[in-house]
Amino acid sequence: MNILNTTAVAALTLVLLSGVANADDCKIGISMKTLDAPYFAAQDVAARKRAEEIGCTPISADGGNDLNKQIADVEDLVAQGVNALIINVRESQGLVPAVNAASAAGVPVVAIDSTIDAAADIVTLVQSSNTRNGMRVGQWLADKTVGKELKIALLSGDQGNEEGRERRLGVLAGTMTDVTAVTYTKSAVITQENVDTFYIPEAVF
Repeated sequence: MNILNTTAVAALTLVLLSGVANADDCKIGISMKTLDAPYFAAQDVAARKRAEEIGCTPISADGGNDLNKQIADVEDLVAQGVNALIINVRESQGLVPAVNAASAAGVPVVAIDSTIDAAADIVTLVQSSNTRNGMRVGQWLADKTVGKELKIALLSGDQGNEEGRERRLGVLAGTMTDVTAVTYTKSAVITQENVDTFYIPEAVF
């Protein structure tokens, strides 16, 4: 997680150095889809730390897992005069207009962790391989359950979520030789609504 955000901020540093005369004036906006999960909270902490190390003031915004809230966050960060924006998007397509408006206002944008639609005007996307990570989980599961018949419930995020789809397919690929039955709908303890979300309070069972 720290590597992900350190790399993202480092990518922005080159842009900032050419556009900011005084480091005291440097502000980096960090728009997170949510801070409810330890994973995303750690991303925010790492990004803030790295921003301070390069002499910038970090300004974080918690989207609360709400698309409209995150759009408003991005607009507010631009209005506050951030010199660059790091964003982990709630929705791949839903954030495109806000991101493009930020870019048009002269704010370079780096997307992290979550995929954003190709129509977005960003400097770069920094993320791990969701498919490879899923495969590693599947391979670990296969190694631990050799010869056993498995039934698996996979929580893959919102319907249409690209990261969830990549991770799910990765898990299945990693367990291909050992899994004989896969369940990707309701279970006795998880409702369909819970299966269709990455929002931690709703997904924990």
